[in-house]
Amino acid sequence: MWTLFGTHVYYTYSADKAWLDSIWARFTRGVTFITNKIDGNGLLNVTGTNDWARDGQGGENIAANALLYGVLVRAASLAQIEGDAALATSYATRAANLKTQINARLWDTSAGAYKDNPTSTMIPQDGNALAVWYDVVDSRTKARSISYVLGENWNDKGSRAPEFTFGTGIPRISTFASSMELMGHFQAGYDTRGLDMIRSMWGYMLDAPHGTRSTIWEGLNSDGSFAYQGPFQSLSHGWGTGPTSALTYYVLGLAPETVAGQTYHVIPHPGDLTHVEGKLTMAPGKVVFTRDRKSTRLNSSHITI
Repeated sequence: MWTLFGTHVYYTYSADKAWLDSIWARFTRGVTFITNKIDGNGLLNVTGTNDWARDGQGGENIAANALLYGVLVRAASLAQIEGDAALATSYATRAANLKTQINARLWDTSAGAYKDNPTSTMIPQDGNALAVWYDVVDSRTKARSISYVLGENWNDKGSRAPEFTFGTGIPRISTFASSMELMGHFQAGYDTRGLDMIRSMWGYMLDAPHGTRSTIWEGLNSDGSFAYQGPFQSLSHGWGTGPTSALTYYVLGLAPETVAGQTYHVIPHPGDLTHVEGKLTMAPGKVVFTRDRKSTRLNSSHITI
């Protein structure tokens, strides 16, 4: 599913229609394979449990179901690009049905967040973060509630993931799931909380004397030591790069709205910052945006290239 999702990301940045045409048959086979795992409850039933070292993968898992929703929404957009309106409608309908079942079967009202699967009491970081980031939530109230719930897992080193314990029951800090959580806080509208998370967690990794002081780690223990030992611990891992896109797409507020980046929105999330400046280069051209809290450029706007 991450590969299917990444197909949409790549096309958005490259606008390489010839490439999309060349892989389209394989893309649709991938979507068919994974949607065939949707069960009688209308949820994806995970049978291959290898994942990012999280505990308890498998079954009607919120993280996998949220990811599938994100895939189907983006697959519908790509189908339109490929000129297949019927397939686009089919993907969009499957996405809507999946969203309905996720909210009906996995939302835990007492916790104010999604449980890991219908029989679990665990409230995972990854699935809840993805649900907000990918708009699986069916109300703004749920998004804001999840932001609060995830914030309760913070210590001074980062956000502890209940599903990342290596079987010990002691939550560790995943830069992968935390990158998802970071996006979720901004998506929920809690901009300062997102900035605080960057300062605390990523600031810790950049300042810690046992790190490189220049790169981001694969994972941490709750006390700030390395979560993976020996050669299994990466101190320069792509999983931890959430702030890179969060600062552009949310804080600066510049992001593509359409496949192949023809239209962009400018919706700043400055939080407690007084100045944000940057640029984003996409396939059709270049957008430059600078912003100051005191300027008249506070309002959201749209740019078409």
